[in-house]
Amino acid sequence: MEKINKQNVDEEYIKRFPTRLRNCLQLESNIEKFCKDLYDDFKDISVYRGIHSTDNITKEDFMGNIDTAEYYKIENCYGDVPTSHSVSVNTDMKMLIKRTSIPNPNTKLMCVAKGIMSSKYGPATFESDKPHHHWYLFENCNDVVAREFSICQLED
Repeated sequence: MEKINKQNVDEEYIKRFPTRLRNCLQLESNIEKFCKDLYDDFKDISVYRGIHSTDNITKEDFMGNIDTAEYYKIENCYGDVPTSHSVSVNTDMKMLIKRTSIPNPNTKLMCVAKGIMSSKYGPATFESDKPHHHWYLFENCNDVVAREFSICQLED
């Protein structure tokens, strides 16, 4: 696993991301935040993601946090920082459920999907053995990623 080198986060690299993240990364201070604990070459990892349906996974389930808030008309408490454009995933399903209170009609998170977080779809944060990761999907990857996840049965 290799941490991203800030010098490699140049204009060409930034062009690989969706427009809103590209715009966010126009500020040097946001590039600093973006690169903190960010890895662009890591082994595939099994992760969980809160989704908005109990029977269907869509590309909308893999939009960045701020886009998800707008799409589902829920309160946006993210601000325009890099993590607001990430896809939050967790390696611990029980912790994900506890932190998001799934099923949660307030956030419209109704179920959990399991899949593989792969660096071929974008870099991710790895913070001192925490199970939560910010995954920054490259532009137009959310549909492909959605097809590679499957719905999990929630434990009682």
